[in-house]
Amino acid sequence: MLQFYFLSVLLNVLCGFVLVYAAAKSSARNSAMYSSDDGDDFFNSIDGDTPLPDSETDERLRPFLSFLNDSTFRLVLGSVSMLVGFIKLFYSVRNDIAVLGDLLPALAGLCGGSCLLFDYFDARSEFGLSIPEPLENVIVGGRRYIGLFCIVAGLLHFIFPKVILL
Repeated sequence: MLQFYFLSVLLNVLCGFVLVYAAAKSSARNSAMYSSDDGDDFFNSIDGDTPLPDSETDERLRPFLSFLNDSTFRLVLGSVSMLVGFIKLFYSVRNDIAVLGDLLPALAGLCGGSCLLFDYFDARSEFGLSIPEPLENVIVGGRRYIGLFCIVAGLLHFIFPKVILL
């Protein structure tokens, strides 16, 4: 179905941008990792070492980044992304193979949505969420990589809609 194809591409790219560029506000362990030294909640760099090109670029991105940091937006985006990712496991673009047809976009939607939902519920929890340490390292420490995976899967799915696994 083309509606789920479009939703999958759009949500994967949005989840990727949120995970890569927006600051994590879920808990103290995350806020120390993703905030800058001057108290600004926006990233000063993409990978922690490479600074953004100039302050003018940062000023143009500031309204967009503040929208991405909205907790309600993250909750809705994570929930819808996980739902569409689950549905994409069973509906492929050309009605070919159910699970293998759109495997990467479905996995990207499930992973990106789970990261956003973990951030939301961890921020709302009084004591923090307790999940196994390896899973927490992937969700918290690897959120930028998951975001890049979501962006790449969404763009590849858009460019090559009928390729198996994409």
